[in-house]
Amino acid sequence: MILGLSCSHNATACLIDDHSGEVKYCASEERFTRRKQEWGFPDNSLRYALSHVAPAHHISAVAVGETSNQRFATAAFAEFLNLAPYAERDALLRRKSALLSIFLGEAAGRLSGRSHDLRALLAQKLRGLGIDASIRYFDHHHAHAAAAYYGSPFPRALVITLDGEGDGNMGSIWHGQDSTLICRKRFPARQSLGLFYKMITALLGYRVNRDEGKVMALAMRGDSNRYYAELASFLKMRSSGGQCTVYSPAAALLVDGWSRHNLSLLRAFGHLGRTWRAQSWESLWNAILQHEAEILFAPVGLPPRAQRDWTWQTGIAAAAQRLITECTVTILSEALSQDPESAVAAAGGLFANVCVNRSILESFPGISLYVHPGMGDEGLAFGAAAQCFADCQTEAAFRPVMPHVYLGPPPTQHLHDPLPRGDHTWTAASEDDLAAVVARAIAAGRVAGICRGNMEYGPRALGNRSILAHPGLAQLPAALNKRLGRSVFMPFAPAVLDCCMDEIFDAAYLDEARLATKYMTLAIPVAPAWRERLAAVVHDDGTARPQRLDAESNSFLHKLITCFLKETGLGCVLNTSFNRHGEPIVRTAEEAYMAWQARAVDILVVGQTCYARESMEPFGARSTTATMVRCPA
Repeated sequence: MILGLSCSHNATACLIDDHSGEVKYCASEERFTRRKQEWGFPDNSLRYALSHVAPAHHISAVAVGETSNQRFATAAFAEFLNLAPYAERDALLRRKSALLSIFLGEAAGRLSGRSHDLRALLAQKLRGLGIDASIRYFDHHHAHAAAAYYGSPFPRALVITLDGEGDGNMGSIWHGQDSTLICRKRFPARQSLGLFYKMITALLGYRVNRDEGKVMALAMRGDSNRYYAELASFLKMRSSGGQCTVYSPAAALLVDGWSRHNLSLLRAFGHLGRTWRAQSWESLWNAILQHEAEILFAPVGLPPRAQRDWTWQTGIAAAAQRLITECTVTILSEALSQDPESAVAAAGGLFANVCVNRSILESFPGISLYVHPGMGDEGLAFGAAAQCFADCQTEAAFRPVMPHVYLGPPPTQHLHDPLPRGDHTWTAASEDDLAAVVARAIAAGRVAGICRGNMEYGPRALGNRSILAHPGLAQLPAALNKRLGRSVFMPFAPAVLDCCMDEIFDAAYLDEARLATKYMTLAIPVAPAWRERLAAVVHDDGTARPQRLDAESNSFLHKLITCFLKETGLGCVLNTSFNRHGEPIVRTAEEAYMAWQARAVDILVVGQTCYARESMEPFGARSTTATMVRCPA
């Protein structure tokens, strides 16, 4: 087995069979610690993999999706900044004297010239788990590119990566053919589109690395012309001699002072007051970035916070969205002009933005697009392992295989005791019966939580850890957002039968979007005739972010929606991730059951068992053709 690791934000472990190339396991640390976008070494995810997938002595190689070649004056500072999970950081932050001691020790060590290797710390952690295999380190964007290319079915493709920052770069362009990846260009981190968007997120008062999706949702409601000229001075494209360069002062600010690879201790000590008041690392980091954003964007004439109304928020978000879209399209246009291809594979956090992905297909007719389902830093684990596998092959066409994303733990693996059974608990005799029961419940206006099969890899819930509901109930989004603790303007997405895609969506590029829509990574215009019928899943700009579904992708969800189609005439359901806002997607049956007890959902499906709460009223009127099924004891 080849072990792939991501040890930055969204730490992840991945296992690839070193003979067949098949991905056997991939899961993020956040699902185990219950801290969203968990940082550091994926200790819990890796321990699970070693216990349930392959023991330590079966690991033939370790591949890390980052060069990890930084040196620090003290091991304590290196551990704290790079490998410690949020809980350890928070505990240290609350012990102010201990935190101060670590920073002062690092400052003194830098003056005296002491040096500690981050790679040595990683090797030590692996040896502590019984892993003695050789370790290979891959550049951050090389790992992203490998995830994009080897995760795709394309025999050859142009590969693009764009994110905030990693190993000194914000993006790269590659050419992939058979089992070979060749880098064409890299974009320095000081030009970062992702860091610009991060500072916009902070300016709007949202949490960085978490709420960028909220900024995208706000952008759909705003006028991009209102603040475009003002923000354009903070993100510009310059072309010279056929080469494009990005100008991003927001990125330069963060890279020069706040990168963990280039942390300015003097700048950090300037925020000592905020550090002393903070109770969590994430709240401290966001307070610092919001302060820096206020200073950075002050020249545009920011109104006082009390006057930053809805129009201002949506206008800033829309202008920022337009700018990063224009820059992405320009970068890709230049790359395609130099390396014409009919297929593009993409990875990196920027491609979590489904509106940018839509613009790519609109801007380049005939281009097929694949966005890696783990497009963020969770994808570094798979990408590093995939490149390690490809490097060992003698046959040019022999590549890693990722046929689906259901690569995490099953819920039953963590059941210590049977879940309680009640008056409305029912165990289905077959998957067909269960699908029919849940479909009728959803048709009647109930909200169902699904926790069955292996957990999805990546940020999207694709039927195994999903909340499902009726897509045609216009009042449902506001009520469900309130129930899940989400902002009222956050949209929902549909899971759509493949046979219904052409009727529901109105875009000339549906064939080219087949791969991107499989993993819910693309917004597509909904046909006008369907927008009111699917009011709960259509965005304000008339688009939706579908999961295209066939029977092979997820047989249970396909059967459920087929039953729902017979009940309602709608070949799709609302599909959102099974979690409250700010929490990771549920992993275990216990977590799903607790969410049901907390009334996040009306119906809970764990394996073949259905739990129902008959006393809860549905969001919409009961269907005239179906009533809520009472699950017998």
